[in-house]
Amino acid sequence: MCRKGFRRFWGLESMGDVYHVNVGSNARHVVVGANVVQIGHLTLPTFPFLLLAGLVAVYMGWQQWQQRGPTEMSGEFNIAIAEFGQMDADGRIQPSAKGESLSRVLYGRIDQEFATLFTEVNAELWHDEVGLGVKLGPITGQTAAARKANAAALAERINAHVIIYGHLETTAAGDQLTPEFYVRDLREAGDLVGAYQLGAPIPVPASLDTLADSLKVNPRLSDRTKALALFTLGLAWEFAGYPDRALAQFQAAERLPDWRDDEGKEILYLFLSREAYFLWLDGEVDEVAVYEPIQMALKLNPGYGRAYVGLGNYHREKAERLRTELAAHKQAEGLASPSVQVAYTAVQAEISQAAAAYQQAISLAPAASADQTAVKAHLALGATLLLQAVVAEEMQQYGQATGYYQQALTVFQEGLALTAVDDYRQQGLAHASLGALYQSQAALRARRTDLPPGDAETATLLARAGAEYKLCVQVAAQDPADWFLQQVKDENCAPQLAIPGQ
Repeated sequence: MCRKGFRRFWGLESMGDVYHVNVGSNARHVVVGANVVQIGHLTLPTFPFLLLAGLVAVYMGWQQWQQRGPTEMSGEFNIAIAEFGQMDADGRIQPSAKGESLSRVLYGRIDQEFATLFTEVNAELWHDEVGLGVKLGPITGQTAAARKANAAALAERINAHVIIYGHLETTAAGDQLTPEFYVRDLREAGDLVGAYQLGAPIPVPASLDTLADSLKVNPRLSDRTKALALFTLGLAWEFAGYPDRALAQFQAAERLPDWRDDEGKEILYLFLSREAYFLWLDGEVDEVAVYEPIQMALKLNPGYGRAYVGLGNYHREKAERLRTELAAHKQAEGLASPSVQVAYTAVQAEISQAAAAYQQAISLAPAASADQTAVKAHLALGATLLLQAVVAEEMQQYGQATGYYQQALTVFQEGLALTAVDDYRQQGLAHASLGALYQSQAALRARRTDLPPGDAETATLLARAGAEYKLCVQVAAQDPADWFLQQVKDENCAPQLAIPGQ
């Protein structure tokens, strides 16, 4: 029995069964039995034949796996261009030959534009046609929020900093393209995180047989493609620490003749103002370069919450600069000097405008803000009220200062409550701000002559400050790669814990 089983195992004894299989139109006289494979006059045992075929298939699969493309981006600044899908009647995004052609042209344009950038920045650009180990495909989702979430997931999975995507939609006037992009946390460019739609939808020619020619005869499509390339370059330069070069890219996009102001161009003016703001802080441009673009963004879209945050930042920086002038007048002329009162009024005016801008941003932000506008506006408003309290205290208006501190406390706590559980940067900022606020309140009480030494409320405020600074340090430990958060911890939180009483 064992011998017979052995012979059957190796296919040396027939069991009488024959199977018909499809082995190809060019193969003749092929019979596959339970134990033998007969090809013409050649008879082979079935099991060894199938085993050998299986081993060959496994080896070839292993070879293919070994030769597959990369599955994760490794540059310092990584951009992935997904396929542009087609939105169907139910709002679902489906693969599209036309959309794939458009994304390929965009890839070629950005790849060409990046030629000079690659010499100074370790940047990486991906598209499905370059032989990847993953398939980017189209970004799906029936809503902008759903597409943003899917783009964020792809960015996380392949380590991309920017995902460029979009979709075609058929209308009565023909197909139109809506270009979008998602910016992952760039650390140095944290305010840019989120999903953006780069302008209004663009009409697309019915035939894309010669897409290059279509771009030439359709300036709006060509210019928006160029604008998206310039935006990507601007983000890369900002990431590399060159706001002047980033500004130059956005200015080049502004000069494109066929991107009209009524086609969602407010995002461009926001970026123009943002880069100019960084340069203004370093004294490289005038404040007009910051103020005029942000005003243009709000003129084009009065409901643009992010632009109101930018406007608030502009006025808060002006208030800080005027506060320096106020201190100089006060030291030279005394508190009662008319010049001091004029300077104080000017500071208060800028603070009021900053606060109003942040409040407007908060009112415009959705309840569950996907782009963090509400969180950032709350924390910025709290910082503005804290500044107002400090200035009032410096002017010896202690009653007003107490009120501003309380308002700032409420706003900071609201902002902290809005932060996502994994948004360690905003949590760290909130705890650092609350620590500074409690510390300032304690210092104000310590100046009062009507309170006994060792005032219990002062001690409580100092204890609260210490608790917030500790939370700041703990939150920073959750994200050691965020250099900005680590800087907040090292400069604002950890040193305060070394002070006795904190």
